[in-house]
Amino acid sequence: MVGRNHSKKRQMILDTIKSTDTHPSAKWVYEQLKEEIPNLSFGTVYRNIALFKEEGLVVTVTNLDGEERIDGNTSQHAHFVCKECKQVYDIFPTQLSAPKECPLEGFETEHRVLTYFGKCSACNNSKKFTGGGIKMAWVCKICGYTHEGEEAPEKCPICKAPAEKFEKEGE
Repeated sequence: MVGRNHSKKRQMILDTIKSTDTHPSAKWVYEQLKEEIPNLSFGTVYRNIALFKEEGLVVTVTNLDGEERIDGNTSQHAHFVCKECKQVYDIFPTQLSAPKECPLEGFETEHRVLTYFGKCSACNNSKKFTGGGIKMAWVCKICGYTHEGEEAPEKCPICKAPAEKFEKEGE
């Protein structure tokens, strides 16, 4: 980390962000580390994320429900944000057809950010109604993943949070 004092906390925060492709929020990072670093504050996580953005170590993808979602992968790629389940998906250059340069004459592109918003294939294909009843929807309080079923999943497939971190949708 350029120009900053190296600290174990700072490195652990960055490592946590870079070790996941969930495009976490500061809250998610804090939840992942608070047991391992008992004296960690949410403010420390938030301030370090701001520093990492300044240094180009992470980038902001979007803001979902008031929480900034960040990406530790700073290579050039786009994102898809599902407005239903709140998941953020990477789209790599080989999957893109958008122009790399600005199509306006005389403009020079320094950086390009492309984010699609909509409904992912899982949400597009999910059916809330089965038989004559309605399935229960469970939302992970850590990352926002939505699971449909009679019970909360054993653990979140996105952030690996245990079942007790899920709540019934709408509660």
